Amino acid sequence: FGGLGAYVFALLALWSTFQAFAFTIPLLLSTPAAFGWYWLSTIYKVDIFPFYKEYMSLPYMVSSDVENVYLSFILFVLWISQILALGSFIWKGPRVPVSREITLFFSPYYDGLFLDSFLLLNRRTVKWVRKVVLHTLNNVAASSIGSTVFICSTMFHEREHEMRQMLTSIYRIAYAIKAQKGRFLDNDNEGDSEEAGAPHFESHIFFDSALNASQLNEYALQLCSVLEETIKVKVATGKKVITPYGMQLYWKIENVLPFTIHLKDNSKIKNKKRWSQVMYMNYIINFKIKESERSVSRKFDPHNTFILTTDADIDFTTESVAALLDFLVRDDMVGAVCARTHPLGSGPIIGYQVFEYAFGHWFQKSAEHVLGCVLCSPGCFSVFRVEALKEILPIYQSNVSTASEFLTKDMGEDRWLCTLLIKAGWKLEYAAVSENSTYCPDTFNEFYNQRRRWIPSTFANLIEVVSSAKEITLFNNSVNYLFILYQLIIIFTTVVSPATIILIVASGVYSAFGLNSYAMVGIFSAIALGFGILCLIAPEKWQLNVAKFLTFVFALIVAVAFVGLYIQALESIPYLSDYNKPHWLHRTLDHNFSNKSQQEADDRKNRYLDSLPNQDPLFTLPMPLDSIYLLGYSLIVILVALLHPGETYILLYFVLYIVGLPSAYMLLIIYSACNLNTRSWGTRVDKATETNTNQNTLLRYLQLFWGKCLTCFSACWNRIVRKDSTRGKDPFDDKDNDVEDDDEDFDEDDPERTREGTYLHFKKINLFLLVARPSIAMYCMYQLFELNLYTLCSC
Repeated sequence: FGGLGAYVFALLALWSTFQAFAFTIPLLLSTPAAFGWYWLSTIYKVDIFPFYKEYMSLPYMVSSDVENVYLSFILFVLWISQILALGSFIWKGPRVPVSREITLFFSPYYDGLFLDSFLLLNRRTVKWVRKVVLHTLNNVAASSIGSTVFICSTMFHEREHEMRQMLTSIYRIAYAIKAQKGRFLDNDNEGDSEEAGAPHFESHIFFDSALNASQLNEYALQLCSVLEETIKVKVATGKKVITPYGMQLYWKIENVLPFTIHLKDNSKIKNKKRWSQVMYMNYIINFKIKESERSVSRKFDPHNTFILTTDADIDFTTESVAALLDFLVRDDMVGAVCARTHPLGSGPIIGYQVFEYAFGHWFQKSAEHVLGCVLCSPGCFSVFRVEALKEILPIYQSNVSTASEFLTKDMGEDRWLCTLLIKAGWKLEYAAVSENSTYCPDTFNEFYNQRRRWIPSTFANLIEVVSSAKEITLFNNSVNYLFILYQLIIIFTTVVSPATIILIVASGVYSAFGLNSYAMVGIFSAIALGFGILCLIAPEKWQLNVAKFLTFVFALIVAVAFVGLYIQALESIPYLSDYNKPHWLHRTLDHNFSNKSQQEADDRKNRYLDSLPNQDPLFTLPMPLDSIYLLGYSLIVILVALLHPGETYILLYFVLYIVGLPSAYMLLIIYSACNLNTRSWGTRVDKATETNTNQNTLLRYLQLFWGKCLTCFSACWNRIVRKDSTRGKDPFDDKDNDVEDDDEDFDEDDPERTREGTYLHFKKINLFLLVARPSIAMYCMYQLFELNLYTLCSC
């Protein structure tokens, strides 16, 4: 079984793309390791070689020490020759994770005899592996001739370097298609390379708010300025078409990949990401596929047509695309596949998200993939089957009619789309071998506003899945009640997460400072309650500023508290210290004091402690409960990180994740729950617009407050005037006033439209002007002050 185990570990090393240190070097060192083991067995009373006999001794087989030296030198030269011949031959390993055995070995079978030589000689060369990688796009569609992949990217207000990154990734696809087509033509094959099984690719960018009165805005011009450098096309050679939604620009990258930019005009079509998704789904389903049905050269089959959704700041490779397509090609019931996303950027906010994304993919995505199906394939980088999208598109493009639909549809469009796919019976999978990178919010305000949208939408969709459990388990074979139970646990832990954070931090403060834990729970609960009240009544800017301050304060508290918890946990480990007794009850160890009085005092203390009865309970935990929680949590994270050798460095951000727990799992949840009515996107907002909005927020609230005061004052005087009018005589008399009757102007049933009501109306106005004249003057001065301040801020 040792040889078989070595073969399995060799496969794991190749699958994890750690060939150099986990495959090549161990095999090359196996020969000297075997000789070293043998030489150790020749030492007197060292029996580690199971088959060692005295006649097998190397000095026994040679006649002199000189021959022994010669033989050792020859063996060393042969070993160096092996390193030079085979080490350089297979030193560089494959970069495609979880490759098939046929792509790793010439003969994919197990040979237990001379296993090291078999693995070294049977390993395929780097040149051959590169050839396989270049044919990846052809291989994934070999079983589905006529496959089509539409790369659909949504764009809004991305920065220039983000646009460059996404366009460079699209150019990699075009370059791979060109290389594949060139190899196909070099083989003297007739016809188009797409007819041999290679998928047809098209790239489309749907640019939100790109036009203003048929003129390109600054972001659209920025995109056009980087096209020539990134995708190697001439801007002047593009085709411009005026469309009902705005404008369309068309090029062909490397003469193989159609590339189209759809510029949307908000005055002609709905904006925001969900409607861009609806737009490209309808464009492909109701236009491209129907158009192909009338074509003779190529027809698009909805089952074998896929949409690769990307954000406008994504970075991906052809291998990542091929891995996603492979999941869809090999299983016809898979409706969508998502990939492993890595955040880009720098700073503490990015560092926190690096670990958070890794934690979510290591645990949550993997658990969903194994237990049932993934609940969310994010639109930043996922592949969807057009046949599945065609089935749920009528529901997905419906308008919002209730508050719950606002949370599910507009605040979390990706998760809502996946919920519909699951309810329709499609399976969603997670491909950890496919990786991509994207820019995440790098400021506190953007991070909070992004999660303000994600948290309620995630919770609302989880409730939708659980409430439709009977329907989903009936029509979706990948979902069972065990998976529904798992989602119920997720919902419960999300609801109680603020209370959990308060208890953990209070316990840590008690361990670090010795403060009363009940008092700390009360203080932290009061802070959380106060922050919730603030989020209900204060402007958004004030909420975020207070959240920043509380995040900093809690980070300091957690940093000290968790150090105390770790120390307590380590000291609580059995056989390291006696955690059940305070320090003054610990036995004093034996020592050699020169001072006899000190030694006698210690002896008396130890005798007193030995005389005390054993008051330990029948059952005690090996350490305090909070220490068990913290140590267990840390050990699980470290173990999972070690199982992902390429991502072990992410443990460096574990400290940022720990100190950010109160902010993310208490303050952020409160902030999200108190701002459910906010419709703003929160990210990709113009700085100038955001600044003006923040500057005018206080003025708008003061104006609203002043208007409410005037309304209340007017209502009070209305009641006073009506009470006074019933006591006196009506001064409106026809005999004393030469006013002609006009029955059409008054209604006897409406007291406000009678002559009495008319008099009361004039009397009310006169009294109000008399009493409220100073207030009106102050209000006019306030309006003038507001106008001047607004002009100053605008300048």
